[in-house]
Amino acid sequence: MTIAQTPFIVRRGGTITLVGISAQEEINFNFAQIMDKEATIKSVFRYKNIYPKAIAAVSSGAINVKNIVTHEFDLEHIQDAYDEAVNNKTDLVKAVVKVK
Repeated sequence: MTIAQTPFIVRRGGTITLVGISAQEEINFNFAQIMDKEATIKSVFRYKNIYPKAIAAVSSGAINVKNIVTHEFDLEHIQDAYDEAVNNKTDLVKAVVKVK
């Protein structure tokens, strides 16, 4: 099971994000590895049934996403893109790296 493997593959100080709901109620998880690596565990519940509504809202114009991309970078400036994403959380909403 992939979830059970995460304590062994997460980097030291890294974050494991569990998305959705597991089919099993209980999962064997090696917390000694998590503690040794000082890793963080986050969970995100997603609602797959709302994707059609969200797509319809965007396509109809009810939700305007044209201004969501606030920064664009060429591939050769990818380090600048990462730096901006980390250091400019106030102004940066979505950064795009253009690959030509």
